[in-house]
Amino acid sequence: MSQLPNTLTPADYELTPGTASLISNPGNIWGRLFPTLECLSAYDLDKSSFKLGKTDTCDCILNTDTFIETRLDNISREHFEIKKEEGRPVYIVDLSKNGTFLNGEKIGRQRKRILQNDDAISIGYQALKVFIYKNFESGTDNFLPPTLQRKYYLSRLLGRGACGEVKLAFNKETCRPYAIKKIIKARSSRIFDMNHVNFIQKEIRILENMARHPFIVTVYEVEEALDAFFLTMEYMAGGTLSDLLVERQLPEYQVKFFFYQILIAVSYLHDNGIIHRDIKADNILLDDKDNPNTIVKISDFGLSKILEKESMANTRCGTPTYMAPEILDKTKIFYDRKVDVWSMGVLLYYMLSQSLPFNASDISSLYKLIKRGRYSTEGPIWDRISADAKDLIRRMLNIYPEERINLEEISDHDWIAQDQSVQERVNDMYNSLNTTSTFDTFDLEETIIQPSKRMRFEENSEEEDDD
Repeated sequence: MSQLPNTLTPADYELTPGTASLISNPGNIWGRLFPTLECLSAYDLDKSSFKLGKTDTCDCILNTDTFIETRLDNISREHFEIKKEEGRPVYIVDLSKNGTFLNGEKIGRQRKRILQNDDAISIGYQALKVFIYKNFESGTDNFLPPTLQRKYYLSRLLGRGACGEVKLAFNKETCRPYAIKKIIKARSSRIFDMNHVNFIQKEIRILENMARHPFIVTVYEVEEALDAFFLTMEYMAGGTLSDLLVERQLPEYQVKFFFYQILIAVSYLHDNGIIHRDIKADNILLDDKDNPNTIVKISDFGLSKILEKESMANTRCGTPTYMAPEILDKTKIFYDRKVDVWSMGVLLYYMLSQSLPFNASDISSLYKLIKRGRYSTEGPIWDRISADAKDLIRRMLNIYPEERINLEEISDHDWIAQDQSVQERVNDMYNSLNTTSTFDTFDLEETIIQPSKRMRFEENSEEEDDD
């Protein structure tokens, strides 16, 4: 340290003696910059932006009165900015020519890094440490294992289910957002549990083999800990289709635009021997809920089944209001891909009307409605819906799977086939985003697991087992 000017505090001391005591009692602020140089002061951070540089518009102005004169040539008019935005972590942006360094690493001009508690900020060159950042909003969160804690900054909760949670996270180096899904491993050894290791590994294999299909959520990495799996997935900022439908009524042309994307994604799954078995509004994610031309993607493959060609499934599972009648009929031993068509019919009905076709106060009554195919397309809302849309729903919600329309026939149905505009918009978007490769071959002997006797129900519903 002998080559540094006497005005510099050695790095061993970190903070200047006069500011070390200020770490406690922060008051109504979200962070504070503690100086490591005697010539600088501490700064409370309570606004959305803080700038350092030589210009008079900066919050921390460096000049001959406030800084080391021999180092001013290395400082830009606006050197760095610290920003705090709603729903995002605090980050620092390098605005300089000579560099801003975070913990000794150069950020790069116009690039940003997430700012964390005890991070050291240097300016001009690596050794010129000026501030230590203290975060007064951070708390203890053991959601992520240590390996992921080092890589990601954890933010808010996105969703919670019976087997775990999904939280928003930001890559510390790129500031790019991700959704990290934590799936708790079943504590018991019962293979019928939906969070049994076999089920979790199957979902992971399916997601990893999606090869970044434009309309299916991408998984970038998987981390296994002692008690859980962690899936780092692409973040869809628009939330779920379910949330959007609660918020507003969608016009029919927008429903068709969304539905056609879902149709392409489900067709891709079926072509590769996968039945989703839990298609519903909660499992459709949007990139931007305020953009009528946004991308929508299918997620949550926890109940998916991998089939060999024309083989059949026999697991009774799914979300009750979206379940096909053949799943509920205990006299039918097997069912096929048509169960997804039924669920898509329920989804289409919901997207057009903001209500579900089959709804009842108890499970038993709900099942009776589904088995009989009792629903209505009458009323003021349905008066505004086209006859073609109603006809497609009728064909999708046929209680006889052998008579139910298939995916290819849905694509050829007048409601979609006669709307060239929607087809062109979706196909153009698909082609611009498509990076899929050949679907990997599954080892079916390892992947197909024993049928689950546990059924997934919505909130406040009861659970029913097979006899």
